Amino acid sequence: MLLRLIMKNFLSFYDETVFDMFPNPKREHFTSHIYTDGVIPLLKEAAVYGSNASGKTNLIKAFQFLKFFVTDKDFHRRADFEDYRYSLSSDDNRPFELMVEFQRGRTYIYKVMINGNIDETLWLSGLGRDENRLLFHRSGTVIEGPAVINKESSNALLEKSSRSSVLSLNRDFPVLGGEEVAEVFCWFSDTLTVATLDYQISTLIAMLSENKPLLDFTNNLLVWLKVNEGLEVKELEFNKWLETKNGRNFAKATRGGVVIPDGYKLLAGQKDRRNEFNIVKKDGKQVVQEFLFREKGIDGHHGYMDIDSQSDGTVRLLTLIPLIYEAIKNGRVVVIDEIDNSFHSELIFELIRFYAESNSTGQLIFTTHETRLMNQQLLMRVDEMWKVEKKYGSSVLSSFNDYKIHGTINVEHGYREGRFGGIPDIGLYEKDAEHGIQ
Repeated sequence: MLLRLIMKNFLSFYDETVFDMFPNPKREHFTSHIYTDGVIPLLKEAAVYGSNASGKTNLIKAFQFLKFFVTDKDFHRRADFEDYRYSLSSDDNRPFELMVEFQRGRTYIYKVMINGNIDETLWLSGLGRDENRLLFHRSGTVIEGPAVINKESSNALLEKSSRSSVLSLNRDFPVLGGEEVAEVFCWFSDTLTVATLDYQISTLIAMLSENKPLLDFTNNLLVWLKVNEGLEVKELEFNKWLETKNGRNFAKATRGGVVIPDGYKLLAGQKDRRNEFNIVKKDGKQVVQEFLFREKGIDGHHGYMDIDSQSDGTVRLLTLIPLIYEAIKNGRVVVIDEIDNSFHSELIFELIRFYAESNSTGQLIFTTHETRLMNQQLLMRVDEMWKVEKKYGSSVLSSFNDYKIHGTINVEHGYREGRFGGIPDIGLYEKDAEHGIQ
């Protein structure tokens, strides 16, 4: 579970900015949206609003940076850390800082500061009641703390890999010990899941073919949302499958007759961000797996269509359903950018309501422009709504809970009328002006 995230000098967030999942105990709407079985009450979902270029995606990137930095020792080879520092300030020596407090069994606080050197710290959280207990502190190439099991080896390792998190290095070169360190790494690698707009699941077909509960969950949602009549994973021997393609060019799918190891796919066919087919080896034969969608036609006729016939919205829904499933069934903290992208407003409303009313064990955090979700009578608590807006070139994040909003107020109308900020500030368009726009 996520408790809070704190950012400073990160991308468009210059000042210290706090995002949290703490409920307001005075609000009585949707008490089922609060987890009360842990050491501290926590919300099960949060929606973040704001105009384009306000900084919503940068909040998502904070979670993404933490996940990649902690779990991938080579992340620094793909990302220039200087690009993450707030760039509209004359102070070039100010580090960017990220701190996250979370629960995985115990409650932890992890903090990283980057400005040339890397400074990272891990504590067991005292939850504001007791002092935090240090597990390790790393500054540059020097590390100390009770979790360090070989200080000399740790310092030598960090001298060779000074741009990597010690938590990511610890997988291959154990220099930190204890159950706490293992729990922390697992939270970042397994529990925290981040989906940006370009998110896709290349193994989606394999996931659904191997996980019947997930396939049933997917079909139930597709039918309930009236997207189609559900889907199934069809399997054909490779040569027979190729014959069904009527001469279409699938030559690269054979990859020169590469032998498929047992239990592994040879190739995931991709097109337009869609997992079109998988080729796997079963009983010594190359087998193609692909989705077939059941559709209802004229006079009650039922037929099947492939993924190429599906809309972008349906394909995006297919990538989001496993994330919703993981939040509900497996306790994941799922962070999604622009969850309403490609969706009709009614569909995203019902999808969020489905999650909100489920017996979830995880959390769902998402950015959105869909103001219909701001319904505190039917869908969301006020303390589950956040907004981001730009002020003097810096993103400012705040909760709708900061306003005195009565339980009967129509939050959507108030937001659209500009009472809470966080909406586009568009100037007047003058048709006959010299440059067209004023």
